[in-house]
Amino acid sequence: MKEFKEKWLKELDMAVPKLSQDVLDAPILVGEVEQDAPPKRKFKFSWKWFTVCVSGAVAIVLTLIITLNLMSGNPQNPPPTTQNSYFAVLEVNPEVMFTVDEDGVVVSVTALNSDADVVIADSDRLNSLVGVPFEESAKTFIDICAKLGYLKLDESGAVKITHSGDEIDLSPVVDKIESYFKEKGVFSLVLTAKTTVEEISNRLNLGFLQSFDDVVGALNTLPNLFTEREAIGKTIEEIQSSYKQNVILGDMQDYIIEKLKRGLASGEKLEEIYDLNESIKAHQDNPLFFVGGVDYWALQSLDREFSDELSLIMEQMGQKVQEFKSAYGVELDSLSLTANHLLYSVVDKQLISSIINSSSEEDYINGLPFIKALLQENGVNLEFEEDFDSLPTTKEEFSTKNANYLSKMYTLCEKDNQLSYETQRETISDGDYQAFLTNVIDEFGSLENYWASLKNSSTTSI
Repeated sequence: MKEFKEKWLKELDMAVPKLSQDVLDAPILVGEVEQDAPPKRKFKFSWKWFTVCVSGAVAIVLTLIITLNLMSGNPQNPPPTTQNSYFAVLEVNPEVMFTVDEDGVVVSVTALNSDADVVIADSDRLNSLVGVPFEESAKTFIDICAKLGYLKLDESGAVKITHSGDEIDLSPVVDKIESYFKEKGVFSLVLTAKTTVEEISNRLNLGFLQSFDDVVGALNTLPNLFTEREAIGKTIEEIQSSYKQNVILGDMQDYIIEKLKRGLASGEKLEEIYDLNESIKAHQDNPLFFVGGVDYWALQSLDREFSDELSLIMEQMGQKVQEFKSAYGVELDSLSLTANHLLYSVVDKQLISSIINSSSEEDYINGLPFIKALLQENGVNLEFEEDFDSLPTTKEEFSTKNANYLSKMYTLCEKDNQLSYETQRETISDGDYQAFLTNVIDEFGSLENYWASLKNSSTTSI
């Protein structure tokens, strides 16, 4: 350092001329005193002095850059420029992603699977989820899922929220959803987990974008519907293949198979009710036993008491008739019970079961004419299936077909699940809800294990 200083001073001496003795001896003037202008001196350029100056400037700039990098963390992975904004993925069965701003308000909603497309395809429903606090939007989305039957109100379950925020308090969201479950009488739990912007980006097939703003910018150029994003960049042949798998052999097959399952289940319930009604007619305490007896509905019209044994059977019959009405929306009487019993007795139950349990596309397609005929005979409207069982021939046709399909799916799901959704259930107290949560944790070890069990059972049932 000493040698450098001496060298620096020497360079300065060489660059600046020495003052004459007359200048050194001259008095220091104070105030406004006119003086003759000193003679102009030419500056003698020195490459050595220039090098020293440049080296010093470069050193200062490098120091500033290093300091700024240390202050900002990893210079290659800058943090999101929008503070306190985050993504939140809500999984019911439909999976949807909310983009939440720094005020906790939802600014956009993106479907992550085809079920979520059914929920948000309509602009009015989508608008109801945007521009409101996240907790309100999440509750509305879950309520729509319940209305469509994606959330089973008569079964215990859970929903999961995965978010990318740092130090984000989701307790208002959890409280809002739990309150909804308690009011509806549903034993479902809420669990939360942390994720990263990079994982969100990868899930959206955007690559590993690391900035919140970069992901938002990419999403602004894409459709919010999952099925439309999946069609981007594909040939019409690829779109047709995807449509066949996801619609004709996917949702459409699921819809028809569900109708078959429901038909078999209702038939089995009808057989139980029919047998119970026959036992009432043949019971020795039946007042008209000597003429072959009368059925449950005829006995109900009689103003008289019955034996304890017959009264018990009558009570069981009443419960089953009411359960059938709650499950299938049909109020039975003598005539309808007899007619449906006869219809069910001629159905090839073994063939239907084989179609339901078969994983072969060929078996399903070959059995489709029989299935359609059977369902139509039982009053099932298959207009929905007939509208969408052909492949789109252009991308434009796919877009139109997809929009109509999503709208139709919503209408059908809402109609099929209307009775269950509108059924009044007893509200759940805070104590009972907490007891349910405690029991789940005791049985499964954690909410994550419980969630994994639910996902596994759902996959197995499919």
